[in-house]
Parts: sequence; C-alpha cells; structure tokens
Amino acid sequence: MAKAMAEFQLRSLGLFHGSHFAKSSLPRQGHLSKQTGYIEFHSDFDHKLALSGLEKMSHVWLIFYFHKSESPAKPLVRPPRAPDQQVGVYATRSPYRPNPLGLTLAKVEKIEKGLFYLSSVDLLDQTPILDIKPYVTESDLAHHPVQGWIDEIQPWKFTICDLAQKKIDWLLDKGVPEFYDVLVSQLETPPLQLDRKRIKKISENQWVLSYRTWRIYLNIQEDMFLSEVLDIKSGYSQAEILDQNHDPYFDKSLHFQFNLIDFKQ
Repeated sequence: MAKAMAEFQLRSLGLFHGSHFAKSSLPRQGHLSKQTGYIEFHSDFDHKLALSGLEKMSHVWLIFYFHKSESPAKPLVRPPRAPDQQVGVYATRSPYRPNPLGLTLAKVEKIEKGLFYLSSVDLLDQTPILDIKPYVTESDLAHHPVQGWIDEIQPWKFTICDLAQKKIDWLLDKGVPEFYDVLVSQLETPPLQLDRKRIKKISENQWVLSYRTWRIYLNIQEDMFLSEVLDIKSGYSQAEILDQNHDPYFDKSLHFQFNLIDFKQ
C-alpha cells in the first residue's frame, strides 16, 4: 500500500503570453498549432542565467498548470478523438486530473531581453509555467511505440477549398490569428459531436460550425472521415453589424471590412 504523502506547493516560473484566450480555439497538441508567444518570468529567480544554453536547442518541454480547468478530477474521460469511448485519464492528456498539470512540446524561437519566445504552442494566454526541460532525442524519442486506443481510432481529415482559404488567410492577417488552430481543433476530431460543438445541419452532408461570431460551412462525409471547408461567413446580419452600440466581442468593424471584400476575384 502506498504511504500517505504530505501536500506540497509549487510556484510558477512565469506566464505564457499568446493569442489564444478560449479553450475551444486550441488544437490538441502543439505541433498542430500556429500560435507563437513568449514566457514572461517572475523576478525572484535568475531566469536569464537559467535559460543559457537553450538558445542553441530547437525544442523544449513545458510543464504547466491547467489554470482554466474548472471540473473536478475524473478517473474516466471521453477523449475528443474518440468520443464514444471512456478511457482512463492517465491514458490521455485531459486536464481533468488529480493534479491539473500539463506537458507540451514547443519550438524554441529566441531569447531576448529576458523573454523566452516560442512557436507551435498549444497553451492559453496567461498559462502558468512550472518548469522548462530540453527535448533530448536520446531519451525522449521512443522506438516502436504502442499507443493503445489512439492507434485503434480512425483519424479525421479535412480540406479547405480555395475560397475558404482566401478568407482564412485574411482573418489570420487582419485580426483572428487563432482561426486556423480552431479548424484543426474542431475538424481533426469527429466534427459531429453535438454535445461539444456548435454545429448545425443545413442540408444533406452540409453543416455550419460556429466559432464565436464566425460561421464555417462544411461538407462532411462521415463514411470517409473527411470534412471540406466550403466557406467562411460572418455570423452577424447586416443590421447587427451596423448596430455599433452593441459590440460584445469588439469585432463588428472587422466583420464590416470582411463583408466588403470580393474574395472570388
């Protein structure tokens, strides 16, 4: 029988600053994310000295705190990639753990003025960072790994038509930097999870997925485990856009610009 262990405290090294503010916009792993950001460190430790050597490395492991996890720990969870299964929480990366600690791999960009810049990061803005460790191929790369339930599921794929890609590129450039990560998060897992996603059927194989004030039009082929992004549209009516007195997401000017562009040219 395991002996009782006293509780202990951890302190964060600092906070991650990025462009993702909502859990729904995050992809499931960092290598799927286009997010860049940086860690701002607390001042009670010589972090600049502690970072020396990392500037020559390509990747690091980040150990972090799931600060937005509000549900209690669960021994069984439904993974987004296999919503019809219940899997032990230790066999997943779910945040609903006895200790809400996460582990992710991120790409090193630069260290400048005491800030640690990273890319391919699947963390929310203001995530507390508990530790940083280098990625070492000799010890971190498993040979012939077996992934259990992950190997047994059928992966979903998605494609993006030219018109939708033009709109996504515009949004990425003009004000919704996490938009592509939203698509990865929503469409590389089974998209028709009605209890988890804001998705509505509009005709045979045609669905519309809502992300905040945007609407993503999809053709979903369940038998092929494939989604095609057909179009991106504003979720506002023209009258709603013109009503500047009510702008809860502070994005109506962006929608106004979006609607003026002829993306088919």
